[in-house]
Amino acid sequence: TFHIGFIQESEERVNEINQHLKDDGFDVTPPGKSHGAWTFYFRAPGGITIEVLHQPEVMHQPEVMHQPRGIPVDPF
Repeated sequence: TFHIGFIQESEERVNEINQHLKDDGFDVTPPGKSHGAWTFYFRAPGGITIEVLHQPEVMHQPEVMHQPRGIPVDPF
C-alpha cells in the first residue's frame, strides 16, 4: 500500500506525535515494533496513509541525514 513516512529522531518523538494525534481526535493505534522500526500508521484527511517511525539504522544513511529535523507532523 502506498504511504508517506516521516522518520523521527527517537522513539519518544514517535510517541509524542502519536499522543498529539490522539488528543486531536485521530483514530491511531499505539506505536509498536514493526520491520525494525518503532512505528505507527494513520489515515490523514483525504485518505492518505501516513507512517511515523523511528528506525535507528536509517538515521545514519547520508540521504536521510540531510532531511530537515524537528519539524512537527501536523496533518492540517
